[in-house]
Amino acid sequence: MKAGYQQVEEALRAVDAVTQAAEAQGLLAGMASSAGTPDKAAWIAQVLADASPRGEPAKTCLAVLVALYDQTLRELDDDGLGCQPLLPDDSGPLSERARALGRWASGFLVGMGLGGLKRETALSAEVSEALRDLDAIAQIEMDTAGGEDEEAAYAELVEYVKVAVLLVRADLRPVPAPTQKTPDRRLH
Repeated sequence: MKAGYQQVEEALRAVDAVTQAAEAQGLLAGMASSAGTPDKAAWIAQVLADASPRGEPAKTCLAVLVALYDQTLRELDDDGLGCQPLLPDDSGPLSERARALGRWASGFLVGMGLGGLKRETALSAEVSEALRDLDAIAQIEMDTAGGEDEEAAYAELVEYVKVAVLLVRADLRPVPAPTQKTPDRRLH
């Protein structure tokens, strides 16, 4: 099951979750970028911290969140595409899409902290700048209908967020060098 923005948003709303779809995925991406693989149950508990999941909506929400968890970690591990931020469809109002991007960036930063990144952690200049930029994006406010220039600026911000996440992950979670396998020298 591929978890889409609207599906995740509806599942969270059905259990009265305060966390929204974009923020939930950003939170997971941040947790996964600052530490090892985040605990699925801990992430779900964080997403549903203020919710009241019961009955069938709770089962549906859990299934959707599990699908989002698996999908997001697969995307983060994909060197080619990286993580696709879970955002409203491009046909929606620009102001709604911009707010969702801001919530995604905010969730990412919170996730970095939950994943173990401390203020005193030494970061490269590039990662420090990327995290500052994500903080600025988290504050985004767009109240315009969205002309061509605003649409182009939004598209650039989405691409920047993808690149920033790749940069942060590469810096904080370097790929281990391949280990040489020692040939088996036993005689049969």
